[in-house]
Amino acid sequence: MSWNPEQRFYSQPLPAVGEFVKVRVTRVTSLGVYTELLEYGGQEGMIVSSELAKTFFRSVHQLVRTGKALCCKVIRVNEKKKYIDLSKKRVTPEDDEACHARYTRGKLVQSLVLRTCQRLDIQDAGSVLGMFEKTAWLLDTMAGRETAALDVFKDAVRTPSVLDQCPVSPEEREALLETIRSRLKEPQLHLCAVIAVTCWGPEGVDAVKDALKHGGQEGADDTGAKVKILYKEAPYYNIFLETVARKRADGVATIEAAIAAVRNRILQYDGGGFRLVTKPTELRKTRHCAELPGEEEVTYDEGFSSDDSEDDETSCSVEEVRGEESDELARKAEQSLADTDVLRLLISGEDSGIVQDGQ
Repeated sequence: MSWNPEQRFYSQPLPAVGEFVKVRVTRVTSLGVYTELLEYGGQEGMIVSSELAKTFFRSVHQLVRTGKALCCKVIRVNEKKKYIDLSKKRVTPEDDEACHARYTRGKLVQSLVLRTCQRLDIQDAGSVLGMFEKTAWLLDTMAGRETAALDVFKDAVRTPSVLDQCPVSPEEREALLETIRSRLKEPQLHLCAVIAVTCWGPEGVDAVKDALKHGGQEGADDTGAKVKILYKEAPYYNIFLETVARKRADGVATIEAAIAAVRNRILQYDGGGFRLVTKPTELRKTRHCAELPGEEEVTYDEGFSSDDSEDDETSCSVEEVRGEESDELARKAEQSLADTDVLRLLISGEDSGIVQDGQ
């Protein structure tokens, strides 16, 4: 692409010596590689063959191809002739990663400003550059670093007043804010907990429904997100909450408040029981609590029916049941051995105490 000053990411028209820039290969020759600087409106740069790699290579075509994106270091800049010499071999893996991150942020800022210009029907290059100077580049200058405007734009999603520092008209401010809200969405966080709720009293299912309903009404954070209590399998229920990632601590507190509300309400009923099976956990790849790894068991045990049977005279523990089963199996095994011995003696006729037929 040709050089377009209004398409550059930063206020300065040319990069500084020692800066790492993102380029795309446009032409490969025996002397070197010609590139376009993606962050500077397509300004041309060149990588001489001696700056391509530290190791020996027979041909430049073995290393790069047309259209490939690279991270290069600026080693010389001629501002009058706009010649830019680049180096590929002086880039470390850490430099490449940082260069890619900066390019990604700068590309996003550029797309937001250009989209705002489209909303306002701004087409001439001078007006486009003016919009950059009043918004993104001004914010970068105030923060003292490049792509700092992206952080301000992200804050504008929840606090639009941060855009007041930009000297734009109300119409331009509203168009920029609409673009930011449509393009920038805060990362969402999904939290889940599993509870067990029972009631063996006269109210039964009605008590469980009332407790779950009460927990759903109590669970809400300052962003307006509310918990969702879904049936899993008797007597287990999933408690979901979807909120913004920056409010993780508040989200966990919201789920814990809902859990406490359910517990307090169900224990008011005769025979009500509650158990926390899984603490609030962040869901990353799935929204199903059933697929979560094992968590800590049982935080609350008040009135839970499975733990109240220890004093029942008719009940017995698992160890007792297993002991009775083992004794029964032992008796059957002894009887089987005895029957086998009797049968062997009958066949051999060795036991004098056994009367055989015909004798």
